[in-house]
Amino acid sequence: MKTKVKTIFSVFIILFATIMPIAVLNFTSGNRVQKITYQLDDENEFLSVTAKVGEKIYAPEQPTKDGYVFEGWLLGDEPYVFDVMPDEDIVLTAKWNKLYHIDFSSGTEENVASIVATANTVIEEPQIEREGYLFEGWLLNSEPYEFTVMPEENLFLTASWVKLYTITFSTGSEECKIAPIVETADTQITAPQVNRQGYFFRGWKLNNEYYNFNVMPSEDLTLVADWEKLTNLPAMFIDLKNNSGEKIDLSSVTKETYVNSSISLLNTKEKFAFNNVSAKFKGRGNGSWSDDKKGYKIKFDKKQSLFGHAANKHWVIIACANFDDGTMYRDYLAYSIGREVLDGIEYTTTTELIDIYVNGEYRGVYLLCEHVRVGKGRVDIDSDYGLNDTGYLIEYDAYATGENGVDYFTVPGLKYAFTVHSPDPEEYLSEGKITKEVYQQQVAYIQDYVAQVYTAALNGDYETFTSLVDVDSFVDMYLLHELFKNTDTGWSSFYLYKKPGGKLYAGPAWDFDATTTSARGDNTPQGIYVAGAVVDQSDFTASELYISLYQTAGFKQAVIDRWQEISDQIADFINETLSDEMFETNKNAMGKNFALWKNKTQEAAENYWVNQITILKQWLLSRIAWLDSEWQ
Repeated sequence: MKTKVKTIFSVFIILFATIMPIAVLNFTSGNRVQKITYQLDDENEFLSVTAKVGEKIYAPEQPTKDGYVFEGWLLGDEPYVFDVMPDEDIVLTAKWNKLYHIDFSSGTEENVASIVATANTVIEEPQIEREGYLFEGWLLNSEPYEFTVMPEENLFLTASWVKLYTITFSTGSEECKIAPIVETADTQITAPQVNRQGYFFRGWKLNNEYYNFNVMPSEDLTLVADWEKLTNLPAMFIDLKNNSGEKIDLSSVTKETYVNSSISLLNTKEKFAFNNVSAKFKGRGNGSWSDDKKGYKIKFDKKQSLFGHAANKHWVIIACANFDDGTMYRDYLAYSIGREVLDGIEYTTTTELIDIYVNGEYRGVYLLCEHVRVGKGRVDIDSDYGLNDTGYLIEYDAYATGENGVDYFTVPGLKYAFTVHSPDPEEYLSEGKITKEVYQQQVAYIQDYVAQVYTAALNGDYETFTSLVDVDSFVDMYLLHELFKNTDTGWSSFYLYKKPGGKLYAGPAWDFDATTTSARGDNTPQGIYVAGAVVDQSDFTASELYISLYQTAGFKQAVIDRWQEISDQIADFINETLSDEMFETNKNAMGKNFALWKNKTQEAAENYWVNQITILKQWLLSRIAWLDSEWQ
């Protein structure tokens, strides 16, 4: 060390001499001079230099010393400021600050530069990488070292590595890629979600078994996506949950109580698709509830638009299986004709054929419809509590239950009662809107109005009847029911509504499964059925309204005139809707439904549906031809 310091000092002398020539000359000039002595450390003292008092002086070039940082010259204990030569001799002492080293061993071929700094200098942790490993930090004597400031000692730190494992995902599609999971063993992991147009993702498999995502395994894995090919139809996925968020089985769903659900709509246009929307879910239907394939109600927590239709909380999915409907098109066609052709009916539900999955299990093709209720875009009338001449929605309904005069009412001369849907009897007391007595007065008002309508119809008083109802809606509704030979016209699901201060309207059209080839009694394409033969062929049906109206000259002529106007439109609509192209497009979806519910092979199920839908088409066209000849 001593030899090294002397070498440094030699250099220092040469450098200092080059910057002090004036001081040396002035020493021999006879003027008063003073001396500055530079003390480099306890063992080394530099020769003194002199200059005239008051002469400008400068600090010499900084000296160096191995293992130290030069921090300046001290006069006593205070930093010295170089200005002019003082009028006394002084000794300046070099201030040194020791340097410390932190050296690193990475355990790889990568060299990590040492940290060299003085004590208490802020330092940062070097970051390094190693393929297949996670860098966890640096260890000092097998303990994690925390980087804050430089210690007053030299250290040697070792890198801490943890092995990384990789789960790679094979989706089977170049357009559908999932980034691998790269983690250390026992790290919590979750299954990545993946979407593929036209497919339903069932989960990830390892060796043909579904893989349980919990923690990262201590080995590399490749998981394969399990896809179910979707049909051409949009697919609705319904996951059922109890109040604790646990999955519940579809078999526990009843008609009486809603359960929680999460609903997604996929395999459709991007603007219509959505994921995991909260809703309530329960069963629906009367006679159809006893079928294996059941219908259901959906009540979204917030108003939800489906396929661009008016947003509403309430929707239904119809099984289209009642009365062994091998076409699943009876309701679809009836509603579509009512909506697209029969403009005398103000509102008929929209219809969308969709595949339904519940808890990931395929449940078949369903018909998505708007639930019949008062609301914007549906039966658009004002229904207020406490007002007699307000908006009403009622249903001729053999299933009517509850309290007479509240939940339903009867009319003399009719076999069945009318269920009151709006104003809703379930809400008037629970929401404290009005008293029961006032609500009963409202029900009595619509009861009296309907009684006047039916009394006029049953007595053949067509003039009074037309003064109380919207005739166009009653004519178009009759034509729709007669075209399909609807057994339920005088049984249930026959809706009527009254606008505030206005007349009584027929509609909306609903429930056309017991029709065409499944009509009770005469299910041929011939004959007047709803307004005639049905009462002799079905113990259930009491079609008093249209049987009586059809016997009046005014109503029958209105029917004939209207039929001649729209007959060709209906025939064209059926031919276009039930085209060979549609058969080919939809047979896979429909076949998949019947393969499930009729235990057929896919090919046999497709052939079954094509045969059934062809029979329905021929039946309807024959029916139109017969009515054309009847109503010339």
